[in-house]
Amino acid sequence: MGPPSNEEREDATGDLDTTALGAFEIFVPHLSQVQKQMQDWKPQSFWDFFIPGYNDRVAWITAITGVLFGILGIIWGLAAMIQAITGAIALKISYDSLNLQRGG
Repeated sequence: MGPPSNEEREDATGDLDTTALGAFEIFVPHLSQVQKQMQDWKPQSFWDFFIPGYNDRVAWITAITGVLFGILGIIWGLAAMIQAITGAIALKISYDSLNLQRGG
C-alpha cells in the first residue's frame, strides 16, 4: 500500500495544514481525523468542564473566570446576609440591655 493519492489527501485533510506535513504523507489522513476529533470534543461529565477545549481557550478562560466571580459573589452575598442578621440581633440585644439599665 503506497501513499494516498492527492484526491484522498484532499478528502481526508479537511482544514489540516498540510504544508508542514509534506514529509509525512502517510499520516496526514490519521492526523486530520485526530484534529477533527479534538475540535469536536465536548465535555461528558461535570469535571470535564474544567478541561480547556482545543479550539478556543480564551472562551474557556472567560467562562471559568465568570464562574469564579459568580461563586465569590454568592459567598459575599451570603456573608452580607449573615452580617445583617447578626447586626440586627446585636441591635436587639443592645436595646434590651439599655432597657434593663433604665429599670424597664
